[in-house]
Amino acid sequence: MMKLTAKRFNRIVQRLPVISPITMVWNYHCNWKENVERLNHGIDLWNKTPEEYRGIVRTHLSEASILVIPDFVVEHDKLNDVIKDFRKELYIEDKILYEYTKELSEKDFIARFNKSLYEHVLQEIKSAKSGSDSIELEEPLKKIAYWFWSEDINISEVEPFYSKKDVGGRPAGKSKQTIQKKDIIRKLFVLYKSKDIGGQNKIDAARWIYDRLLKSKPKQWKGAVYKESTIYKVLKTLK
Repeated sequence: MMKLTAKRFNRIVQRLPVISPITMVWNYHCNWKENVERLNHGIDLWNKTPEEYRGIVRTHLSEASILVIPDFVVEHDKLNDVIKDFRKELYIEDKILYEYTKELSEKDFIARFNKSLYEHVLQEIKSAKSGSDSIELEEPLKKIAYWFWSEDINISEVEPFYSKKDVGGRPAGKSKQTIQKKDIIRKLFVLYKSKDIGGQNKIDAARWIYDRLLKSKPKQWKGAVYKESTIYKVLKTLK
């Protein structure tokens, strides 16, 4: 079985809508193959609706995936919503993590996933370019640490999914790429406002920018398109 690297896990975290400890992995609570087929059937029906109602075409979910449930989902009774979410925001398509669900108990999987999240946030704090970036990351770090405390688990005794020796600073050029992507989002936001379309708010703008990037991604944009929620987080930093 392939091993998860810190770099690979970091990419996974970057595509999540929020950094928060998980309390459930839906793979352990259902017939996963049937769950995937049911979601993909719903996506097919969604894609058949007129474009003016559905927006972009949604892609199928791979069976080699997992659905992570953060603490706030259960607290706000949103479990059914995320299971049926065609945007797949909390679905992680990763063969290695999927294989781990076959080898580990749910309790062990959650502990190792949350420890991996904890290590990821620690590394991001060390790499933060400004004090405000560091402060913003302190809250998710505290939440993850509190989860271990509430579960009576010694965090130092839990191994992340990857070896700590794989953890390094941000890859060369990563900060430059991030700045470039944020600049593209800023320019698209200006374009959105100039067109006088939608609700002229940042939530609608994030959806419009996401659709636009999926249809026509600039050459300067390296890697996968940010999710709507990530684009919205960028927009919230703009005046």
